[in-house]
This record gives sequence, C-alpha cells and structure tokens, in this order.
Amino acid sequence: MKIDWGTVVVGLAILVVYGRMALIRGRKRRLERQALLEQKREAKKQKNRPHTPVAQPEPGIKITYQVISWWLVGGGLIITLVGIAMRYSTLFPVTLQPYWWVVTAAGILVFAFSFK
Repeated sequence: MKIDWGTVVVGLAILVVYGRMALIRGRKRRLERQALLEQKREAKKQKNRPHTPVAQPEPGIKITYQVISWWLVGGGLIITLVGIAMRYSTLFPVTLQPYWWVVTAAGILVFAFSFK
C-alpha cells in the first residue's frame, strides 16, 4: 500500500477523534471525583449534624459520552464514506479524485465533534 499525504492527513484526523474522546472521558471522570470529594468535605463539616450518606459511584461500565446531534453523527459517517468512495470509485470526476482525503478527513472531524 502506498502511503501518501492524504493517508497521513486521514490518520491524523483519526488521532484527533481518539484524543478528543480521551479528553472527554478524562474530564468527566475528574468532575465526578471532584464532586465526590466535595460531598465528603461537606460531610466532615457537618459532623455534629445527623449523618447524611455520601453517594458512592456505581460499579460497572458507564457511558461517559453524550451525542450532541445524531444528524452530525450520520452526516460525518456519510461524508467519510463519500471520501472513501472518491478514492476507490470511478463515479467521481478524475479532477476530484486526488482530493479524496479532504472529504474523508472532514467527515471524520465532523464525527469527532458530534460528541460531548
């Protein structure tokens, strides 16, 4: 397989997706830890008052991502598939085929920013 600049740009766009997902996940976990710590601090301040239980995080798998818009998810997927089709199909004009990577990377980035 020949690696050209288009493949490198698409690879970088995929790394942006994974980096963004890691940042979202890390931020949500940090906020949960801070909220739990704040609850514990409040419980210590209110020692003399009746005991209020501190909420414990539920064990198990938690979904930490929220979809901003399902239209963006679908649009990003369709744009990415059109870019891939531009590279391997003869349905598109020959003048546009070398720019398949622009469309593919744009679709991947739209997909990346459809989550919060």
